[in-house]
Amino acid sequence: MMDEAKRLRKRVDQFYGFVVHWLPELYSGISTPSSDGGNNDLDEGLNIVEDTFADSPATSFGWEKLNTEDAESMKKLRVDSIQSSSSKLSLRSLDDEPETSAESQLLTKDQLKYLVRSLPSITVGHMMELVYSTSVHGISLKTLYRNFEDFDTTALIVVRDENHRAFGAFLSHPPAISESFYGTGECLLFSFITEKKVKTYKWSGENSFFIKGSKTSLTVGGGLGVLGLWLDEDLYHGRTHACSTFNNELLSENEDFICTGLEAWAFV
Repeated sequence: MMDEAKRLRKRVDQFYGFVVHWLPELYSGISTPSSDGGNNDLDEGLNIVEDTFADSPATSFGWEKLNTEDAESMKKLRVDSIQSSSSKLSLRSLDDEPETSAESQLLTKDQLKYLVRSLPSITVGHMMELVYSTSVHGISLKTLYRNFEDFDTTALIVVRDENHRAFGAFLSHPPAISESFYGTGECLLFSFITEKKVKTYKWSGENSFFIKGSKTSLTVGGGLGVLGLWLDEDLYHGRTHACSTFNNELLSENEDFICTGLEAWAFV
């Protein structure tokens, strides 16, 4: 019985390590993606989880076989996680007015407040610095990349289309030219359904097609030949699709849209 309990504890530790690495929004740290987008590591992590639940003693004998020490350890892990999440939520609710380096020309103060409240907890306590704006820097993806070169932070992309609808993406890493997709599960897409209602689409776990930058376009989310959010090199033409990365709906009213304004913020 003791050997079975030790075996289960080892597998729980493996699963816990996987969760900490691939769901960093539950904890205080940020995962650093590999140069190839992290797909290989993700596959290895999923294999660990599948193996864990395939032949776990808990599956064969029932959870009542856990000894007191194991049960208390798992209970403590659950309580610590809940307390940590509650603490972060409390900090978010107290931060009514996000601190920004400039006033947004695309979102009202209330919209910005609603949006920031729905972002991952790693943004709590950080000021929002306006790094790029089409109204200030012109329309150029190249300029957006260049302006982010000195930043190593999370980023927020806000787009406004020809129908005055606001939407965009939260990025775990700054937008940059890359050979493959990069980023972590903290990335998400969002769209304002009404003036005071924002809908966010978090990582589904189905793939890791988070961020992909090239000289001619910027992409967030993808799968099965479609892209969640796509912007061209002039930041003028854009496209949105329902994608498996975030299981999102169309961010704009139509798949193809005209970008009438774009802002990119860094959390510093």
